[in-house]
Amino acid sequence: MRSEVTTMTSKTATMTPRLLWSEHGAIGCELPGHAPYPGSDTYVWERWRRITPREAAEFEREVGRPPACEACLADSRRPRRAD
Repeated sequence: MRSEVTTMTSKTATMTPRLLWSEHGAIGCELPGHAPYPGSDTYVWERWRRITPREAAEFEREVGRPPACEACLADSRRPRRAD
């Protein structure tokens, strides 16, 4: 399974991990540790699956922002240490 898709922008190509969500509403991406491993008990029991473009658009209309990986968001908000 490929964990990343290439997204073309005006001048560069970037790699964006695919988003997944559980039946309970948790959102993660396919980066290691950001969502349960496919086939694991948690992945199966919580019914994790990819977010479709239609679901992403509906989520954005309802919540007011596009869906995003909870682990990536937490990491981006953490202050960086100057080493």
